[in-house]
Amino acid sequence: MGYAQKINVMAKMRDGVSLSLDIRFPDKGGPFPAVLVRNPYNNNMFVTPENERLLKLYLDAGYAYVTQDVRGKYDSEGEFSPYDEAEDGYDTIEWLADQSWCNGRIGMSGASYCGLTQLAAAKLGPGALAAITPSVMGGNIFKCGSLKSGVLQLGSFAWQAGNTGRTDKPLPLMDWNKVFDTLPLSELDSAAGITCPAFKEMIKHPLCDSYWKKRGLDGYYENINAPAFLLGGWYDKYSAALIEVYCELLKRGKKAKLLVGPWTHGLSAGRVGGQIDYGGASLVDIEAIKKRWLDRYLKGLKNGIDTEKPVRIFVMGLNEWRDEESWPLKRTKYTAYYPGCKNAANSLNGDGFISEVPGAGQEEDSYIYDPLEPVPSLGGCSLIPSQPAGAFDQSYIERRSDMLIYTSEELKKPLEVTGFVKLELYFSTDVLDTDFIARLCDVYPDGKSINICDGIARARFREGFDREVMLLKHKVYKIELEMDVTSNVFLPEHKLRLELTSSCFPRFARNLNTGGEIYHEKKPRTARQIIYHSKKYPSRLLLPVIA
Repeated sequence: MGYAQKINVMAKMRDGVSLSLDIRFPDKGGPFPAVLVRNPYNNNMFVTPENERLLKLYLDAGYAYVTQDVRGKYDSEGEFSPYDEAEDGYDTIEWLADQSWCNGRIGMSGASYCGLTQLAAAKLGPGALAAITPSVMGGNIFKCGSLKSGVLQLGSFAWQAGNTGRTDKPLPLMDWNKVFDTLPLSELDSAAGITCPAFKEMIKHPLCDSYWKKRGLDGYYENINAPAFLLGGWYDKYSAALIEVYCELLKRGKKAKLLVGPWTHGLSAGRVGGQIDYGGASLVDIEAIKKRWLDRYLKGLKNGIDTEKPVRIFVMGLNEWRDEESWPLKRTKYTAYYPGCKNAANSLNGDGFISEVPGAGQEEDSYIYDPLEPVPSLGGCSLIPSQPAGAFDQSYIERRSDMLIYTSEELKKPLEVTGFVKLELYFSTDVLDTDFIARLCDVYPDGKSINICDGIARARFREGFDREVMLLKHKVYKIELEMDVTSNVFLPEHKLRLELTSSCFPRFARNLNTGGEIYHEKKPRTARQIIYHSKKYPSRLLLPVIA
């Protein structure tokens, strides 16, 4: 089969700005259904030799394959405004449906930002959009995207720095650790030697206001009619956000399917994630799976993908795939585990423990959080240029006295944890604002402490992301900390471990504890954090245990 192409075709958007498309389709037959990838990374990246298989996968199956430079990037006109892709996506789909070589049925593909462009277009309900396959992306960028629960993810700044302007900037000599150390945060781009207007605009919005809502899905789920196949990884920074999109669609009776593996942001790029080998079974052909979904809804092929169980997850620990009827799993039983200590839980040298009985041992723990000596991040759901993501042994970090370590007894039988992990934390402090980080680890018989999932909470957002409420010094507060999502079996002779601290740097920007304007303050102060685990103030870890 031969191919035809139309390169740098300009499609006019509703405001008169024209965006560039590269269009390829079989040289015989037609009209064709079209697969659209909207991206900020240059259309040419999709026709490199390593992506030739992807092109042929669709062209040989009788699709047109269309790539588009988003507004303000490469051959497209206008100014790039990160995450604001809804109207251009809608207009592009409608334009494609009117072309003589297209049969009016459009599907979308792509991961990360190319996943966001799919969700953004779908939320306006274009009639020609027949199916989407968004990967490693969520629906609330303030809660899980550029920020995590309102806290700047420094890897996201690095992404913006590399994507500012019309063309990508690889920045091969950048000392990212030095840049991330910059205070105030408003000068990060200057420290990187870059002018980044999108970053400057973003930090004008420290609350979840209309700027963020325009770029998210909240309030738009009812409009999403295209069947959605969502794909993600347990160690991707969008893991929880992707599954939340799936749940929101199902609440509204939308057609959706979910697949989550033991992967980082690159999905099924290899069987090893961090320091853990998940076996050959963990590898799947992501593009072939997506194509089955598009075949079903663009071509009407009865290939069975819509009758399979809607949820497919990789259960770590057992290292096997499992199909499920629903999310959350119907047999989930949230089980409380209470932290405690005999004397003090500071570091691995302490005697912190996890008990199923509240209020055992001492009533509180404390530590000093110094923003100038932050706890380093290692692995997890991060996208930091200077650090890998995934599962890593945390035991050397756990030697720090500004970490509280609570460990269970050895397990006698397997314990499966599949779902959203949560922490209810009682605390007091001597500052106006501060952060708390909680991490669930799987402790191996040889002492390795492998991170499973974690989360961060900024105290000023404890009453909602649309307001800032500072703390009263020494008052006891309760805060609910979302620790993302996982599926892991803790095996016999392993232990559960809960880590508590106040920094995870450079994954998350540090809270300087002043209560000031977070992007403009530069003089930190130390905080004395008190964590309560008494009968009156029973901090507890809530695990979604599967029978």
